Amino acid sequence: MTPPSHTRTWTDANAQRDFFLRHGGQQIPLSEARPGDIVYFEQQGTGGPTPADPGTVHHAALVTSVTPDGDIHYTQHTDSRLNVSLNGRLPHNEFEEGQQKVVVVRVNPNWYGH
Repeated sequence: MTPPSHTRTWTDANAQRDFFLRHGGQQIPLSEARPGDIVYFEQQGTGGPTPADPGTVHHAALVTSVTPDGDIHYTQHTDSRLNVSLNGRLPHNEFEEGQQKVVVVRVNPNWYGH
């Protein structure tokens, strides 16, 4: 049997968020996001042609910058998006996938055995 090429926490955004929160990460307000934080998109309602089940975290992206006016820019491997404006992209995401809750997690790993 061939082992999987990726762990569940790499391929499943919901599992990744939960892992980071259990291992030193903390959920922070969107207004406090900074480069290096992870943005998770959590399904809130139905709508759009491809919505996930409500409450499901279905995507993750890395905060790459925050503009002086507070607009978060993120990068993700899906669709190879680089430095995309969250404020500019969120309306499209909600049209395609339904209402979203944006959750920010600041990773602070505690799994190194201090």
